Amino acid sequence: MAVPILIGLLSNNLKLGMTASLVAIMVVYFPLEGSFSEKILMLISCSFGFISVYTIGLIFSFNRIISVIVFGITVGIIHWTVSHFKLKPPKDFFFVMLCSTAISIPHQTIPKIAENIGYLTFGTLSTCLIVFLYCLIVRKKSSLNKTVDIPHVPLEIRKNVIESIIFGVFLSIA
Repeated sequence: MAVPILIGLLSNNLKLGMTASLVAIMVVYFPLEGSFSEKILMLISCSFGFISVYTIGLIFSFNRIISVIVFGITVGIIHWTVSHFKLKPPKDFFFVMLCSTAISIPHQTIPKIAENIGYLTFGTLSTCLIVFLYCLIVRKKSSLNKTVDIPHVPLEIRKNVIESIIFGVFLSIA
């Protein structure tokens, strides 16, 4: 997972290589059970989430008050999404960490923001490629009945929404 750091080192741009390697932690969301397509779909979904929260964090880092409000809303949405799809631990920890890391970066110009997002996207693509190759090499039979059961009970959905609002408010206060 240090491919982006190696490329950054070889191109004399280690700082941006480290930005790209931030998303190597995405591998912890890789499911060990399930079909090949379920595993890759989970990783691509996490890639989209990582890119989204990083982008939101970079865009709204221009003002401390606005960034706190946006951080709270983003954390609430992240927590609700992770709870809704019943993601396994570490659940929303790394999504929140990536968003807070992006918000703590001093505000930059739009081309620099786009460049940072591009490097992060390169990191997600390289991570997905490495995991894809791993899945091709280590092919094992898996049962197809181990799918994620998405809750459709109104009480559970209401509980997830209330929990996400509380989570977002208290993390933005912190």
